[in-house]
Amino acid sequence: MGVVNVTPNSFSDGGAFLEAGAAVEQGERLIREGAGILDVGAEASSFFRAGVEAVDAGEQWRRLQGVVEGLAGRAVVSVDTRLAEVARR
Repeated sequence: MGVVNVTPNSFSDGGAFLEAGAAVEQGERLIREGAGILDVGAEASSFFRAGVEAVDAGEQWRRLQGVVEGLAGRAVVSVDTRLAEVARR
């Protein structure tokens, strides 16, 4: 399983994959390295800390759409979200 964070404040990659193209490339690299599942998230869990804003459903989907569409069919894609609206999409 590989993780692709599409957030500007990711603790693991510092926002390196915020743009859909870069995130898809990262997902493809993880697949080449053996990942069969890609977990894609558009909201850093750090929003629970004081001073960090939560990301609404519209913005999460804006970040996720191109990545999910770009990786679909190449691996199982799971979406890491706390919002039902985003999960449904």
